[in-house]
Amino acid sequence: ETLGHFAEWLKIPLSYLRQINGLNRRSQIYQGQKIKLDFRRVSKGDFLVKRYKYHLEVLNGFLQQKEFVNCVEYKVAAGESVWEIANNRYKLPLELIQYFNIDSDFNKLFPGDVLRIPVLMSTNLLEESL
Repeated sequence: ETLGHFAEWLKIPLSYLRQINGLNRRSQIYQGQKIKLDFRRVSKGDFLVKRYKYHLEVLNGFLQQKEFVNCVEYKVAAGESVWEIANNRYKLPLELIQYFNIDSDFNKLFPGDVLRIPVLMSTNLLEESL
């Protein structure tokens, strides 16, 4: 998710969302950072529906031609975030790793914590091997 997503789902200008959070165009936001949201134009329920739909679309698009094969365990190294693990190490949507680690608090990962990482194979490769 980005501030742009939040602004779109809230039907407010991105510049206003940055302003109420004391952010400029170059400001970095990080996992676990609290962001102030303005629900004057959209209810919290409508916002959450849009947010969940977005995450479902990401997952559906990714999983459309993939088949679950197995899970592996990954030990978190010092300084790693779940976003880095998902995107840089395994090239998986963050939402997928969250699904397989529903009991983990990704805002409080420590070196040595173990995450379950799904192993997926393209369905095209499965068809070729048959």
